Amino acid sequence: MNLNGKKLEELVEQLLDDDNKWKRISAAGTMGGLNDSRAVKALIEALGDYDLDVGWAAVKALSRTGEHAEDSLIQALKDEDYRVKKGAATVLGILGSIRAIEPLIQALKDKDSWVRWRAAEALGKIGDIKAIGPLEHLLQDEKRERVIETVEKALEQLKQKQ
Repeated sequence: MNLNGKKLEELVEQLLDDDNKWKRISAAGTMGGLNDSRAVKALIEALGDYDLDVGWAAVKALSRTGEHAEDSLIQALKDEDYRVKKGAATVLGILGSIRAIEPLIQALKDKDSWVRWRAAEALGKIGDIKAIGPLEHLLQDEKRERVIETVEKALEQLKQKQ
């Protein structure tokens, strides 16, 4: 899809500023797959939307954008908002981003369990055995059951590749 600058600006404004969640979701869906840095930036910001449905719409949209969004998503793993970080980790896992392996390993040390959970899940999906050691280390210290279960599943997936 090709949008002119004005239409894209309208979509960005709708995604980030509209009070109606359905309009924000629609804007995210329309921007999915666009190879435009303004769309990627807005969608990454929308990962932190207070409404989870809007955040998931941004995840889906970014996963259709593909490699064009990878660098920005890797940077988003360092965002202050845990919702942005967990969304970025989710998309990077969906994309199977090899370049994101080291940043995702670093995200396993995040203070937020939601981020650790999604980073572990992404590493399992990407499937690089470099993640085995860091995942095993996380398993020793982790207290959250959701994270433990995901780490165990990721390790099982990765050890099958050895």
